Amino acid sequence: MWPRRIENPTFLLSTYGHYPNLGDVAVTELNLDRSGPRLSLSLILTVLPYNPPPKWGLFNRVFLKLGFLDLSVCNIQHFGRIGVSSLRMWDNVDRIHIHCDGAVILSAQCGFLYVEKMSGLLVETPSSEN
Repeated sequence: MWPRRIENPTFLLSTYGHYPNLGDVAVTELNLDRSGPRLSLSLILTVLPYNPPPKWGLFNRVFLKLGFLDLSVCNIQHFGRIGVSSLRMWDNVDRIHIHCDGAVILSAQCGFLYVEKMSGLLVETPSSEN
């Protein structure tokens, strides 16, 4: 689920046609910045868009970096290097609630959400040996 208060969803929506499911993502980076204050999450998605930009070329994953501004609460319980997580976000009165469970476990609250970056990635997958 995506909150309604996302600042710049145009590229995301024109590429996917909808908000992509974040139920099975790899969290590759988490940054906290006291100016703002701001939380950034870098994600790798396996859900592929229906209308990717031609400049992405060949890809089999999507890199998505989300920024959460006006951060008021952030609780990081675990940051695993391997595995996937489920990211959920929802509106609640004047705050956006963020909850991540799996390889990364965190909860946070912020005032605004925006897409910092989105690009296609080509990730080599191990081939099975016969």
